[in-house]
Amino acid sequence: MGIPTEFHVYDGLGHGFGLGHGTVADGWINDALKFWQKNMKTDKSAAIPPVYAD
Repeated sequence: MGIPTEFHVYDGLGHGFGLGHGTVADGWINDALKFWQKNMKTDKSAAIPPVYAD
């Protein structure tokens, strides 16, 4: 359907909640923000404000 997706598997971890500090998933949130920013619609009809990762 042309919808961009990413799927990340982190060794030794199942699905979880949190930032992943101190685990192999540390930094996942920055990767997610970059993905969302890259794929964010830019027209006003999207009604979704942009998200920026530092």
